[in-house]
Parts: sequence; structure tokens; C-alpha cells
Amino acid sequence: MLNIIFLGRPPFPNGPAMSKRHKYIIDFLCTQPNITIHKYCSWSDEKWNNSAEGFYNGKVHYVNTQYSRSIKSVFEISKECVRFLRNAYRQDSDNVIVTTTMFPFEQIHPLLEAKNMGYKIVVDAVENYESKGTDASFLMKLQLLIAKYFYKRKIDGVFAISSMLADIFKARVKVPILELPNSTPINYRGNKRCFGKPFKVVYTGTFASKDGVEYLISGFNSFSKMPGVDAKLILVGGGEKSLLLREQLKNNEKIHFAGFVPDTVLNNYLHDADVLCMTRCNSPFANYGFPFKLSEYLATGNPVLATSVSDVPKYLKDGVNAFLIPPDNSNSIADKLLYIYTHEQESLEIGKRGIDVVNAYFDITKNGKKFLDFIIQVCKS
Repeated sequence: MLNIIFLGRPPFPNGPAMSKRHKYIIDFLCTQPNITIHKYCSWSDEKWNNSAEGFYNGKVHYVNTQYSRSIKSVFEISKECVRFLRNAYRQDSDNVIVTTTMFPFEQIHPLLEAKNMGYKIVVDAVENYESKGTDASFLMKLQLLIAKYFYKRKIDGVFAISSMLADIFKARVKVPILELPNSTPINYRGNKRCFGKPFKVVYTGTFASKDGVEYLISGFNSFSKMPGVDAKLILVGGGEKSLLLREQLKNNEKIHFAGFVPDTVLNNYLHDADVLCMTRCNSPFANYGFPFKLSEYLATGNPVLATSVSDVPKYLKDGVNAFLIPPDNSNSIADKLLYIYTHEQESLEIGKRGIDVVNAYFDITKNGKKFLDFIIQVCKS
């Protein structure tokens, strides 16, 4: 018997990339016998419209805390989380907590108590917050110091989203490590025969420094002014630069800011796109991670334009199953968009081959099985 608790700040079941990463693994685990699953979100965000507590798929007990952000809340959440972990612990099972790379203050005491209770602790590493390219605050740096203490003394295993992150942890800790890419369901709705009018260029996700959205906007502006081009850029999501960009581009009729949208609406944007863009920069921080949006893009069967960063070249080949460009280069974005626009049938065929990549590397069942086998290995070690 296995008892698995997903612990962290990512909300559930709706939320950003980390929420989806765990949600799809949970979807697989729900199909397996002799496993109980819980999800505790220690600092929820109202914009995701999740219930404070409930059952997902009729099996997964989840909690999204409803505290306002304050120093007092840190202690209240910490006490509540300890109670949650005590109630969730099962004497007849191997008990495992899956948490994130960063250990927020409200989770420090619960994780220490969890070790005393007998939980194994496995870190799911998706970013390297020590690398250049992060704007780490003093509090974040303090949390990193605490996380390093846990890495060396308290954790029992590591999932790493990229080969670079796996290498970092192999040099840091002597515990089992598994490179585990994202999982995503297929979102292919049929055989697209032609591009739309206008030609829809779509970006989804955060607007952080690592994401290179400024390069995409600049490249699109150049592309949209080329002779014969009728195109529209749709930006879905938000983040640290979204308000500034929205103000700068409010009079640009060819660029639409959709903001944060529910997953059902997001899936429609993904499906209706003529080309989906992932434009991560070439910073160390960006290279240690791996963009969740890329697997989502490929799962639509639409053409995908991606910068060649991190492990992207390990999964994709330019002109075969995606369109790869160098990072931090607006001219390359404009030129590649023009190529896709003027080579419609070739581009549509290349887009369809992206589904083969999802089936090979990002399949929920395959990666769910890897996850489960690794958890069993950790429990035996």
C-alpha cells in the first residue's frame, strides 16, 4: 500500500504549470490499485477558482488554504498542515510526501514533523533558483538556505524535470534521482487543412524575464508588417511584466491580451492557434527548467515555434516535428513565422508530428509509471 501526499503552494485542481504537472501524475495514480492520494496547497490563489476542500476524481482529498498572506498566516498554516499530515498518515502503508524545490516558511515545521512521523520526502525539482536569471528576494534566498539543509539531511529522493537539474542534484545529494519530464493529454481535435484568417500566433503562460515575451512581440511586429501578411498575436496568461506590456501595446490592434483564463478556454486557444510559440531566453535559470507549455503545444498537433534552450533539442528537431530558433533573437522569430505562414501544408504536417513526440516522451501513462516505480524504489531504499 502507498499513501502519497502532494504538498506545496501550487493550487489544485486548477492552477499553473506545477499544478498541472502534479494533476496529470495524480490522474494516472487514480487508475492504480492500493494507493491513497492527498493534495495540500499551503497558500492558495483565488484567481484559480478552486474549492477550499474537496475530492478530485472521487478519490483524492485536497485542501486549498484560504488564509490571507501575512506573518500570522505562516504559523496558522504550519499548524494546520501538521494536523493534515497526522490525519493523512497510514500505519498500513508506505507514506510519501512529494514537495517542490523551494520550501516556503509555512512548510518547514510540517516537513520536519513529517520526517518524525515516518514519511519519506521526495523533492520535485523544476527550477534552479540559485542560477543567474532569477530576481531572488532576501526571503527567497533565505528559503534556499533552508532548502539546502533539507536536501543534505532530510530528503529521500528527487524528481528532476531536466538533465541539467538532475546533474545538479547528483552532485549535491546521495539519494535516488529520476529525470521526469512533464506529462500532458493529447489535445488534437482533427485534421486542420489550412490556416485561419487572420493567422493566429499564440503564446500562453507567464510573462517573466525567462520567457522572452518581449522578443516574441518584437518579432511578431516585424512579421505582421511584411507584405501580404494578415496576422494576430494572442497572449494568454500573465505575470510580472503583463501590466507593463499591456499598457505599452494597448493601441496595437494586432496584439490581444487574453489574461488568465480557465483551462477549458485555454484549450480552445491552443486548439485554434495556427502557430504556438515558446520563446524562453538563454539564461541559466531558463536552461535548468523545461517549459510545461511546450508539451501542451505539441499535444495539439499544431505547428510549434520554440527556442533551442534547455532539453528542447533532445526532444525536437527543426523542420521535422517543430520549428526551432536561437533564443533572444527577434529577427529569427519574424523569419520563422514568415516561413510557417508561406509554407502552409508543410507546416501543418510538421505540427502533426508533434503528437508523436508527446506519445514518446510526455505520455501520462508512461511518465506516471516512471513516477510510481520511483516512489516504490524510494520506499524500499
